[in-house]
Amino acid sequence: MCIRARTDVVAGEFCNNEVVPGINRYLKTEFEKENFTMSTEQNKAIARRFLDAFEANDQATLNEVLSPDLVAHTHMGGPVNRETMLQGITAFHAAFSELHFTLENLVADDDRVATHGTTRAVHTGNFQGAPPTGKQVAFSTMTVERIRDGKIVARWVNSDFMALMQQLGLIPPPQPAR
Repeated sequence: MCIRARTDVVAGEFCNNEVVPGINRYLKTEFEKENFTMSTEQNKAIARRFLDAFEANDQATLNEVLSPDLVAHTHMGGPVNRETMLQGITAFHAAFSELHFTLENLVADDDRVATHGTTRAVHTGNFQGAPPTGKQVAFSTMTVERIRDGKIVARWVNSDFMALMQQLGLIPPPQPAR
């Protein structure tokens, strides 16, 4: 990991904890402020734990891994807080059963974890005003989680809801080009 620093003592880029007289005290303070203390493997484990809790609708674990100050950028509109995120997870479980995430990619760098996978479920409850169809659905999802002090403080979610809506028959599939 590298950090760019500019102080009255020195300016430049410092990588892999290299020793630079006069700046190490400054860098240590900046690293502590930015909470770079968790390893990427620990952050990946937190992201996996979140997905497992989402899949199981385990509200207690979700409350443990999601920061009270969470800001989530999802398909629900503008940024939402933890409470709204938890309500969305509960609503998704009310509409879909047999929820399963297949994690295909998991990449971490510093305090961010990116995931890519497939969400599978069965439509067994009302969703977007549509009655249950009993259809099995599968759609891709990509997320980025920012983790601080062992909790997810920010999420960016991009799910292929167009594919989901098409599978449920709520919107027509794309027409072939002529």
